[in-house]
Amino acid sequence: MPAIAVEIENKTGEKTLVYVRDAGRKWQQYTIPFSDFKPAISDWTQVKSLSFIVEEWNSPRKKGVVYIDNIRFLR
Repeated sequence: MPAIAVEIENKTGEKTLVYVRDAGRKWQQYTIPFSDFKPAISDWTQVKSLSFIVEEWNSPRKKGVVYIDNIRFLR
């Protein structure tokens, strides 16, 4: 199963990343604490972008579909 990189960039240009492992064949719910993102960023109040990245080197299958739904940021 592929790993999906979740990358967040804030308004000051700081970027942070975490990998979600085994994103795959069935619907699953994931909870990712902000503390899991590395490197830590200093300001979470103004997120500029949220990216989901499937890296070719990290994906055994070269075709497929990943559905992403109901993204929430909670304190």
